[in-house]
Amino acid sequence: MTRSMRLSLASLALPLTLAFSSCGDGLDLTPNLSGPVGSPSGSTTPTPSATPTPTPAATVTPTGLTCGLSSRPDCGGSGCCSEGGSNDFVGVINDAQAALERSNPEIFNSNGSLRVGEIEYTTLLATKITSMTGVCAIGGGNSSRSKDEIGLKRDNDRSINVDVIIGSSNTPYIGGIYTCRPASF
Repeated sequence: MTRSMRLSLASLALPLTLAFSSCGDGLDLTPNLSGPVGSPSGSTTPTPSATPTPTPAATVTPTGLTCGLSSRPDCGGSGCCSEGGSNDFVGVINDAQAALERSNPEIFNSNGSLRVGEIEYTTLLATKITSMTGVCAIGGGNSSRSKDEIGLKRDNDRSINVDVIIGSSNTPYIGGIYTCRPASF
């Protein structure tokens, strides 16, 4: 190290010492000769601070799938629905009917008939279908659907109305189909 470098370093020591002593942070820079080396003067045993207990994260229970399609006006009154067509949803409806019977046994009589009205049942069934599969479904009693039908669609090009209650016995089943082009809901 050259002599000029030593002088430069020495000239920095005094301002740094003054800067630290004038901070007012309560640091005692005088050496403690009575205690062990590195021990602050007049120090006591530090008291540990309390560590907060972490709050457990909330458990999120999925509520099921939803219909991701935009709604369409009901065109059934203007003739877009006709009797017949293929029911691509037989398995979906059957599975949802069985799931509804397991999750809501109070809406069924011991013989399998319904204790609730047609609109309530078709609304519950449509909700169950959508939450289980993501297939868009709507209960009966809405415009072109009779009270014992549900409407189903996977796209807005076509929907079907399916009879899901035998009227005379008020018992769930899968029956008649009406196909609507474009989708009627």
